[in-house]
Formats: sequence, C-alpha cells, structure tokens
Amino acid sequence: MEATDTTETPESEPRSGPYLRVGWIAKHFDVAVSTVYALIEAGTLPAIAIGTGAKKAALRVHRDDFEAYELRLRKTPQPADSSAA
Repeated sequence: MEATDTTETPESEPRSGPYLRVGWIAKHFDVAVSTVYALIEAGTLPAIAIGTGAKKAALRVHRDDFEAYELRLRKTPQPADSSAA
C-alpha cells in the first residue's frame, strides 16, 4: 500500500472530508491557532470535539460552518481608513 502525504499548507485545500483542523483554519486566515480557539470558545465558529480520555479532545470545524463564517467575514463592513484623508 502506498503512503499518502497528509501535509497541509495554507495554500492547499485540506484533505477531503467534512471536517477541518483548527491549525489549517489558522493558516488559512493567517492568524494564531489561539485566535481560532477563541472564536470557537466564543461560539462564533462552531466546532465539535473528537476523542475522549486522558488526552485532550481534538476540535474540528465542519466545512459548511467554516464557509459560512468566511462568508460573514466578507459581508462585514470594514472600518474606513482614517489615514486616507
């Protein structure tokens, strides 16, 4: 069986599947991973916890929720640049 490369880069699409990793989302938006966790904690970006036990559960964001969040960002009016005067 041939090994597959699972490396994700900011420019690449995540592996196929409905759930995205927090790290990929952070790279996509060029923000810290802690920023994505803060969005999840605030309820701004829905996520699910995968795994139980002694190790902390991994959080994943459904692709549809990610796309809806990204669309909301695009629709949010940006503040005017006061230095343009």
